[in-house]
Amino acid sequence: MPRGTEKLTAASASTNIVNRDRRLRIPWAALLAAAIVLAVDGFGLRYFGPWTVIADQAGVYDPNRPRKGLDFGVAHDRQQLAALRREPPEYERALVVGSSRVAVGFDTDQALEQLPRFRFGKIGHAGLDAFVVRSMVDDLLDAEPDVALFLLSEYDTHRPVRIEPTPGKSSASMSALFDLANLIGGDFLLRQREFTYRLAASRLLESYRYRRVLARTRIRHLRDFRTPPRLAGRQLKDFLTAVEHTPITYWDGERQAVPRKTRQMILGHFGDRPRQGDRGLSFVAETQLGDHARVNMSLLEHALSRLQAQGVAVAILEGPIHPAAPLSYHPQARQEFRGFARRLAREYGIAFIPLEAMPEFPDEEFVDLLHLAEPGVRKLTRAITQGIELTAEQASP
Repeated sequence: MPRGTEKLTAASASTNIVNRDRRLRIPWAALLAAAIVLAVDGFGLRYFGPWTVIADQAGVYDPNRPRKGLDFGVAHDRQQLAALRREPPEYERALVVGSSRVAVGFDTDQALEQLPRFRFGKIGHAGLDAFVVRSMVDDLLDAEPDVALFLLSEYDTHRPVRIEPTPGKSSASMSALFDLANLIGGDFLLRQREFTYRLAASRLLESYRYRRVLARTRIRHLRDFRTPPRLAGRQLKDFLTAVEHTPITYWDGERQAVPRKTRQMILGHFGDRPRQGDRGLSFVAETQLGDHARVNMSLLEHALSRLQAQGVAVAILEGPIHPAAPLSYHPQARQEFRGFARRLAREYGIAFIPLEAMPEFPDEEFVDLLHLAEPGVRKLTRAITQGIELTAEQASP
């Protein structure tokens, strides 16, 4: 072989080795930077996040400003879970979980007076439905509660399944999504692929998971996470109105107006406050019989039974609603909910406290069809603390 050819071959071999080394070289600096970002994001927002500051900025939950209450609720839930984890071990820990009925109707200060040996985590805001409860199981377990009481009724089990990623759904999990797909069919994941992509991103970055809430605080740079186009520009002055226009994922019912006579009967219960009775009426009227109730109850069963299996004493307290509210839907919905709660009591040992075990909640103790005013708040708080105490005693060895 000519000498020049040997040099060329040797040079080519040397170049190939260098190129192969370059291809195989691991970008350690980039990987380290990514690991630091993920660690700061995960630990910073999940465990040491600025949730107290965010919740303080949002103010007190106001049922008359439900949109603000929605954002506040998500931040407040995170702050409550983090605070409960920091409680000294000599105190027992209790979680009170539910929709805005918990946010408005449970008085933590009163509960501390009635049960001083407990410390409470108040997990409640608008949009906290069966899918969110199923999604939050790991978060609830992280707080290491001794007791978890859920304020539920047919209002929570018999309304449509919605998973549009509003702030109230910021705790959504992939396992909950797959559970839902298993319950209603695998093609659901294809129809909801946009949501699935966003959910996958939210599981990777906590700052994306809570982008909607963080963007409303002083953490300005997080405004770079934009609202999905389908939701952009929507004026959400009233969450109860907005949620009616949020896409329904699964519902075996029919959207129909409340009959005029029925509406007049309901509004008549509010005397000179008819607007309070009308607020959210069409939302409450979504409580209907159908297969969607099976899906909601299955999601709740998975969540509550898992908590019970992990050593948490679980209770369901039937949440009071305005006496006129059931006029807008079939009475069998309440019977089905109670049958579901009693079955969980039989099969899993989950305590069930029905409305009959509590004082009556008359018309005048409601702000609207769902939320209590005084003295209803004091009565409901008392029923919750009694339920927690009884559940803890029954779970004691």
